[in-house]
Parts: sequence; C-alpha cells; structure tokens
Amino acid sequence: METFLLNFLWLGPVGVSLLSSRLSLRGLSLLAYSHGLLQLSAWLYLYLKPLPLLYQVRWFALGEHTIYYALGALPENVALLLLTILLGHAALLYELRQLERPQDFSTLLYLILGFAQGVFLARDIVLFFVFYEASLIPAFLLIYGWGGSNRRQAALKFALFTLSGSVVLLIGLLWALTDRGSLWEAWRATPLTWGPWVCLTLGLAVKLPLIPLHSWLGEAHVEATSAGSMVLAGLLLKLGGYGLLSWVWWRPEVGDTFLRLWGSIGLLLATGIAAAQIDLKRIIAYTSIAHMALVAIGAGSPSILARQGAYHQLFTHGLVSAGLFAWAGWLEKAAHTRTLPQLQGLLTLKPSWHLAGIALTFAAIGIPGSALFISEFLIVWGVGTGTGWGWAIFPALSFLLTAAYFLRVYRLLALSPAKALLKPLSTNLPEKITWFLIVLSVASGLYPTPWLKLLAHVGP
Repeated sequence: METFLLNFLWLGPVGVSLLSSRLSLRGLSLLAYSHGLLQLSAWLYLYLKPLPLLYQVRWFALGEHTIYYALGALPENVALLLLTILLGHAALLYELRQLERPQDFSTLLYLILGFAQGVFLARDIVLFFVFYEASLIPAFLLIYGWGGSNRRQAALKFALFTLSGSVVLLIGLLWALTDRGSLWEAWRATPLTWGPWVCLTLGLAVKLPLIPLHSWLGEAHVEATSAGSMVLAGLLLKLGGYGLLSWVWWRPEVGDTFLRLWGSIGLLLATGIAAAQIDLKRIIAYTSIAHMALVAIGAGSPSILARQGAYHQLFTHGLVSAGLFAWAGWLEKAAHTRTLPQLQGLLTLKPSWHLAGIALTFAAIGIPGSALFISEFLIVWGVGTGTGWGWAIFPALSFLLTAAYFLRVYRLLALSPAKALLKPLSTNLPEKITWFLIVLSVASGLYPTPWLKLLAHVGP
C-alpha cells in the first residue's frame, strides 16, 4: 500500500493533467476537489505511518554507477508534500473561472504539482534532477501563456536563468558522482568537495533564489497571473531550497561562513529593495527573496535548531507567500491596479478585507503566533547559539525593515482616506482561497508541533 501511495503522490497529478484538456469548467472544478481529497488521503495515510517509508528499484546503469528509481517519505519532506497538495489545488481553484483556456492552464499546473512531488520524494540524485528539470517546462509555459503584457519576456528571462542554473547543476552532479553513489545514503556518506559543492549550490540557488541570481523572480511574479505567482513563490522556490538543504548543504562545516555571509547580504538587500517598491506584487516578490535568504543563513550554522528552522521556513513561507499573492490578486481584481497610491484606502471599503489585510501584514512580518515566527525564531536562536550572536543581528535587523515597509503598506491601504474605486468581482473564490491560506498560516503558527516533531532529528 505504501509503495502505491508514494507513486500516486506524483503520478496522480500527472495522470490528471491528461484529463484536464477534455473537461468543462465545471468538470475541472469537480476534478480539483476530488483529486485534492484523494491526494490528502494518501498523504495522511503516509504521515500516520512510522517514517521513513522507502521504495526503490534499479533503473539503469551510468558507467560504473547504478541509478535507482527511489522514492521516500521522510521527516524532511513530508510537510512539503502536504504544502504541494494544498497550494496546488488552491491556486487552481483561485482563478479557474476567470482564465482564458482554463483546460490548458490546469494541464500545466497539474504537471508542475506532479513533478514537484517527485522532487520532494526522490531518494536518488539523478531522479531528483530529472523531476527538477521536468518541473521547469510547464512553469515556463504557465508564465509564457498567461499573465500581463510582458509575460513572454518574463518567461524567457525565467528560462535563461533556470536553464543556465541547470547546466551548472548537472556539471556539479556528475562531478560529485565520480566518487559516490547516487542514492540518498551513499550521496551523503562523505562531504562534497569544493568543486561539486560550488556548482550544485549555484545551480540550485537560481531557483531559491539568492541575490544576485534573483532578477528573474521579480519579473515573473509581476507578469504571471495571481495563481501563477502563488505557485511560483509558494511551491517552485521550495524545489531549490529543498534541493540545497537535502542534497548540498547537509554538512554545515562545508561553506558555513560563506552561506551565512551570502544569506545576510542578500537578506538586507532584498528588504531594502522591497521597501522602495510601489507595486504590491513586486513588494511581496522581494520579501520572498529575503525570506529565502534566511534558509541559507540557517544552513550555514552548525546548530541543529538553525537547520530545523531552515527546513521549517520552506513550509511556513509557502503558506504565507501564497496567501500574500492571493490577497494581492484579490485586491487587483477589485481595483484593477496593483500600484499602492491607487489602492489607497481600499481596505476601508469592506471590513472583511480589512481583517485579511491585518492578518497577512502580521504574517509577512512574522509576529509571535504567526507561521513565519516559528521558523525565523529557530533560525535566529540556532545561529546565535551556534556561531555567535553577532551573526543574529542581520536577520533581526531584516525583521525590523520588513515590519517598517509592510506597516507602511497597511497604513496606506487601511488607514488612509479611500481613493480606490471598488469594482464588483465575478466570483468570491479568490476571497475564499485567500482566507483558506490565512487560516492555514495562523494554525501552523499557533500549533507548530506536528511539523516540529517531524524535524526533531534533522541535523548534519
């Protein structure tokens, strides 16, 4: 049963993608609900079993190396498997009734979900690479086919950056394979040497992304549909982060100072750039870059707490960033603009909108009780105790900067005289999906025990 479910988690969405092109709009909605429930049931069954759950079979030979089709549900990936199910189906339902060619959009989105599950499940580095590369193709087409007027340029920039990173990633992978096996245990048995470590880090950091490998992200978010931005920030960035933590950065003594320094510089630059923006989606995009820089800082600490926080940051940021982009898309649909001066006072027009703005502002800042607070607290605590409290100054300062500019956004939207004009929405699904993500974010912040228990033994 476990073998079937491990395969179903990634094959299910791929199989459903083949059906999407033949269904009506109502059929697509029913498919999303039913398939989402099946995926959640499969995940829950695996989650309740003693971990790890593994399946492997010989795939092919690569010279003297045997490559395996190996899947596994482990404490490191089980929360991200759930994140993929929740965010993927939430993004699909969010804009399904407002998109052109919804069947094609659904097909591509389900392919992304299937390949993303494969990335998290893969226990062989070559299989990981195959899934990782496969996810880039539908992501490119999703940006290229739907969104703003400059979406095609944004998609081409995304392709240029990610394909360049993939070439470097492949070189590092093959370089490292010369003296180790491809399976998870064999790959991690000995530390990576500097050459493969640098190549693998650069290749995957494009997708995280870390400054200066980030410039594709702002354009992709601005031009993509709201659902596309939810998937990009909430899910696709996690492929790079999970790959780095699990396959490259598992030994903190390799490149530890470099990672802390790189992450700290990127963190402060990203928050500074975000503070200067007036486009709401661009602000959220650069905030995501700052939050992902914390993953590098946590991975660069020898403390197990910091590494647990880095893993947890992938999960919590997925919920918060998807909620923020859903909220931005919801406001854009109501006012037909994303520019802050033109959105002035919009939240004063409806009390429920005001409440959502408060909840998401606090979630982005990471106040106590919010999802991001738990992971960021672990990172700061781990870095401070593991490498010295001087290093903890950088993430602490970024929290203050993030609070400053997000409170500015909130003040403009909710505490200023209304200038925005409210347009009627054709459906209330964007509002419902946004509230769904807010509830998940708050719940994981108030009761983080299920995820922290999973990560209790994550370490070098």
